[in-house]
Amino acid sequence: MPNTHAELPHYLITGGTGYIGSHTASVLLAQRMRVTIVDNLSNSSRATIHRLQTISGQKIRFIETDLLNTSSVAQLFETQDYDGVIHFAGAKAVAESSNKPINYYLNNVAATANLCKAMSEAQVKKLIFSSSATVYGSEAPVPYTEKTPRGQTSNPYGTTKAVIERMLEELCQSDPEWSVVSLRYFNPIGAHPSGLIGESPRGYLTT
Repeated sequence: MPNTHAELPHYLITGGTGYIGSHTASVLLAQRMRVTIVDNLSNSSRATIHRLQTISGQKIRFIETDLLNTSSVAQLFETQDYDGVIHFAGAKAVAESSNKPINYYLNNVAATANLCKAMSEAQVKKLIFSSSATVYGSEAPVPYTEKTPRGQTSNPYGTTKAVIERMLEELCQSDPEWSVVSLRYFNPIGAHPSGLIGESPRGYLTT
């Protein structure tokens, strides 16, 4: 018997109206998976949801909220069951992070802690985390490999990513039910073949 819609894998995508998040959502939708997108729209647009729906031909559940809002984060898991979370939400501009480091620790580290706490309470313990190659540090030998250790980060943005990675490692050590993958990519570029989604921030770019 074919799967019903309710039986299809369902993923919560934080920061899903951003550049990488929206492209990831489009791939999952093309695979007929279900997605719920959460974003505070601080550096993206609600129009991305409409564009994703045009690309996929599917209606997308979207929730506008901030991961720093503890009660709102908990509510994300109260009415929906998720197979896992793909976590892209966070501030991402290297130059801005040097000018506003506290904002970066709040928006990246504190928000991720809130998310993981809510996930744990809801027994959703599969997470893909959007990290960064900046965690390797400028002194690491190239080419980098998956075995290259974290190095000395050179800006608050990179440090927040390294801190989150360490936090997630310790979470997995404390509870073996957790499964976490950190993606340490460099600077992704390009746009969707449709031309409907691409890099379109409201403010700072990634550098």
